Amino acid sequence: MKNFSILIAALTLSILIYSCSGNSSKNGSGNNDTTDSVANEETVKKDRLLPSEVSPDKAVKAEILNEAFYEWNGQEVLIAGYAKMYTDGEKLGKEVQLRDNPDNYDVLFTCEFKKALNKEVKSEDILIIKGKIKENSYWGISVVDCELVKLNGEYQKGTAPIPGLKQKEAFWVKDLYDAFNSWMGKEVTVVGHYNSTTTSTTSYGTTYRIDLDNPENGVKLVGCTMRTEPDSDKLSANRDNVKIRGKVTKDAWGSVQLEDCVIVE
Repeated sequence: MKNFSILIAALTLSILIYSCSGNSSKNGSGNNDTTDSVANEETVKKDRLLPSEVSPDKAVKAEILNEAFYEWNGQEVLIAGYAKMYTDGEKLGKEVQLRDNPDNYDVLFTCEFKKALNKEVKSEDILIIKGKIKENSYWGISVVDCELVKLNGEYQKGTAPIPGLKQKEAFWVKDLYDAFNSWMGKEVTVVGHYNSTTTSTTSYGTTYRIDLDNPENGVKLVGCTMRTEPDSDKLSANRDNVKIRGKVTKDAWGSVQLEDCVIVE
């Protein structure tokens, strides 16, 4: 009987050890280099403003529009895409330009690696790259501190990326590009503190831009190119809660730019 009790205890201990080992293996992933390497926790902003929630009839504060427009800047992401090249294969160096299709030369992202890779890749290879979004640029969206995580690894395509959301797979390059530029062309009414009016005269004519700023530090948040010359004296006398309606077109030095603008009040 004593030997039987010892046998039962040994079997129970073995089962417990096996169970713990099994759970550890299940939670671990063979794709650790494309999952936990980006974010350990979700940091999605709970009250983030979306383009779909904005209409010209509802004014948005200048600081909120600015924050929403630049919400991707500084985010660490995993991106999947093809390297831009003109041959069947090339050696990657310090920088790579990503595109959506091996037959399309339009650059969507430009990734600057921490150090030169000196690695041969083929035109049909899908690159999984980790990096931090810096800004929009002439050569696509700029991503810095990049690392090549894997060639032809897993990625998700056809979904709408959300900034700060923990990634289990890489974002497809075109999906992330569209998410980054989701505010472009959106008509909005913005309300804020009047900073100044800038008049520019060229051979094409004269343009007027009104800047709305943070009244505490003077940092410009939104710039509005007007349809007609504004009454700057009136604006200077009533700087608070200026409402302007226009269409989002680009960014300039950290300021959201609207065009075809009119003063609502």
